[in-house]
Amino acid sequence: MMDKNDYPFKTEVSPSDIYQIIIEFFKNKKELSDDVLEWLYCNYADIALDALNIIDKFKIQKIISNSNQILYRVNINKFEKVICLPEVYYCSCDKYITEVIVFQKENMCAHLLSSIIVHNIPINIDEIKLSNEDFAKVLMSM
Repeated sequence: MMDKNDYPFKTEVSPSDIYQIIIEFFKNKKELSDDVLEWLYCNYADIALDALNIIDKFKIQKIISNSNQILYRVNINKFEKVICLPEVYYCSCDKYITEVIVFQKENMCAHLLSSIIVHNIPINIDEIKLSNEDFAKVLMSM
């Protein structure tokens, strides 16, 4: 069991530092272990289960360009998809735009959290390799 001092709390962290804190926590993690799940729940109780559900139901895809650029596409339903760029801490969903960027009520959405998890912990998800031109088209579709 981890001590509460092992967890960075949302209120003590600026949004620009969140990704680095998550990366540091995930460093050398090889799976979604109990301590990772506990950390996610302690820091992101409101979205952690949704993020894990996105991964569990294979709703997230890793898209890689020929030049090794990476983005993640989350399939919300048959017709709606969002693009996540975990390294620049961005999601194209409405909640991210309104709650994170505009009103600053949240520091991330479930889509972004799921992309950060799969970007840093080896989890089996669909990978799609695209030419740089096709990758740019996907990116512009946001």
